[in-house]
Amino acid sequence: MITKLYCAAGYKCNNNCLICVVDAFSNQHKNMTTKQVLQLFEKIKQEKHLREIEFSGGEPTVRDDFLYLLNWLSIKHPYLSYSVLTNGRKFCNLNFAKEFSRYNIRHVITALHHYKEEKHDEQTQAIGSFKQTFLGIKNLSFLGINLTVKIIVTKLNYKAMPQMIEFVAKNFPLVKNMSINGLDIRGRAEQFKDKVAVSFTKYIPYVNKAIDIAKKYNINIVLYSIPLCVLSEKYRTYAGAQPDLISVYKSPVAKVFNKTEKHGHIAKCEKCDLNKNCYGTWFSYFDVFGTKELKQTITNTKGTIIFDVCGICNNDCIFCSEKGSNPSKEESLEKLKKKINLLKLKKNNSIDLMGGEPTLYKELIPLIKYISKYTNNISMTTNGRMLSNEKFAKKLISSGISYFSIDLHAPNAQLHDKITQRKGSFRQTIKGIENLINNNCVVSIKVIMHKMNYKYLKKIAEFSYKNFSKKLPITYCFISINGSAKKNKKKLLIKASKIAPYLDSAIDFCKSKKINIGIDMFPICVLKNYKKIVSLRGNIFHLDKKKEAEEIANNSICKICDFYKTKCDGVWGNYIKEFGISEFNPQ
Repeated sequence: MITKLYCAAGYKCNNNCLICVVDAFSNQHKNMTTKQVLQLFEKIKQEKHLREIEFSGGEPTVRDDFLYLLNWLSIKHPYLSYSVLTNGRKFCNLNFAKEFSRYNIRHVITALHHYKEEKHDEQTQAIGSFKQTFLGIKNLSFLGINLTVKIIVTKLNYKAMPQMIEFVAKNFPLVKNMSINGLDIRGRAEQFKDKVAVSFTKYIPYVNKAIDIAKKYNINIVLYSIPLCVLSEKYRTYAGAQPDLISVYKSPVAKVFNKTEKHGHIAKCEKCDLNKNCYGTWFSYFDVFGTKELKQTITNTKGTIIFDVCGICNNDCIFCSEKGSNPSKEESLEKLKKKINLLKLKKNNSIDLMGGEPTLYKELIPLIKYISKYTNNISMTTNGRMLSNEKFAKKLISSGISYFSIDLHAPNAQLHDKITQRKGSFRQTIKGIENLINNNCVVSIKVIMHKMNYKYLKKIAEFSYKNFSKKLPITYCFISINGSAKKNKKKLLIKASKIAPYLDSAIDFCKSKKINIGIDMFPICVLKNYKKIVSLRGNIFHLDKKKEAEEIANNSICKICDFYKTKCDGVWGNYIKEFGISEFNPQ
């Protein structure tokens, strides 16, 4: 789903950068006329999910009609917000900057090429550009514009990146966002590649130092177009996503509304375990430096593997992401052992046994003991009903399970049993939790949020606090619209923004009682205290590739948010299909 339009309606620029992807000849072309640009903007109504226009170029602010275009769009499409990729020079004029700030400006990104004036101007090939960019950044930050200062890594500045971060911190204290970007070696950058292109191997150590300095000054920093495999694990969390967008190309003769395909993965990346969370780099980089630096043999040393033990279940939950109990999915112990062997588990891997309902598997104890040969980090997600039998619970505990996550759907039997569609399930689940606590097990509660129980989120936390002898951690998970949930959509589906006040109340209660709380696949941007909340699942791997694809399916509006993959995993892809994106507030 496309939410962002990239508009580069001309090559004209007041810099002449050595690293520009546009060649020198293209800068001589005329920009699109006002009429031509407006004709393109008329097509916006065809893109019903569009929420943002990103202006680029060339340099968009050199257009005489730049402010006029913003005004036209704000009248015709008042719901749109705008971001601008700019060299910042035009904003040295405070009056121009003030007029610009009147519109719904979401974000401005401006490039700084060095902290020394002569070195910056050497890359822009425009004397005085550093002074104007410096003042432009000052003016925009003073006016409260959300601003990111971008460093594009070149041979001329890579060793200076740590000092550049410090320069921004000391000279622009209101700027709290920076990015470090891999170089796209096309256009003039290809022409001057011997002067500007530098390999990952050479510049990554300076990226690491720059990140450490950014942390010191409380600057949010994101890495773009730098593959995860060339970064050490410590710094991979700073890698950002390239959002899906529509491109309005840079000249009147170019094809309009194309998606650019100059960035991503190569064939060598497909076998890499990091592939699904990595956004690759510019293909032009490989044309110059090849692929030897890529370490695609890396395997995940940390993470949780989801292992479905069986398909049968003693509940028939109305929201189940499966299609209900499926006895045909039950496999022999030998088949499950073969699957375990294929995982090549290591001691620091975690494995979560799920189902259906895993406690119903006839060979469960032998299976757990077999897994224990590889790892001691074995957890189980269960409805807890079978654990109401204390003898069975003790047997399960002694076999090697180190952690239990128990599904609790309501604070009372009437609603819980209505959701599970099994009378007596609430009583058995509560007894199962008590048995685990009495045997000193690590236990947490999982609550699936939907229309039937969202008003009871705080009451579930209160029930747990009052009725169990230990403070049990609680994870509130947003419903996934698959399996039985699809069939029961009318009973279950509700907007995240309607759940938010009740979830906020539950969070406040848990914090007041010092109860650990987690949130899973729920967009934190709709919560009141979203800056203090984290909704990250960590590394989770499914043997079922279809399930994994569904989980990582996400919307580009989440991927453009500063919190994506640092504080929030976004929301289920199928939620977007039902409700769209209007309630989200990306940061």
